[in-house]
Amino acid sequence: MWVLNEALTLEPETVKEIMKIRIPCGEGFRNHESILVRANPGGTVSVGVLGLINGLFGPQWPRIAAEYNGENELAGFSLITEKNKTWH
Repeated sequence: MWVLNEALTLEPETVKEIMKIRIPCGEGFRNHESILVRANPGGTVSVGVLGLINGLFGPQWPRIAAEYNGENELAGFSLITEKNKTWH
């Protein structure tokens, strides 16, 4: 997570553009225990770089979350723990 925040500080536009990339994926990623995917309208799913990074660590580790500001711009990355968890 720290290197992601450092990268955002060093090259904010580059990291913001990378985080926008989402690739349609199928059942393999949808059913994976640690790769995170986004459910899209129409029942499709897509994966981004953060979904794959989270998949590297497995379900036993806290998830890395992207944080966005009031203008919906990427502001940083943080760990989701049981204490601050907002997803199920």
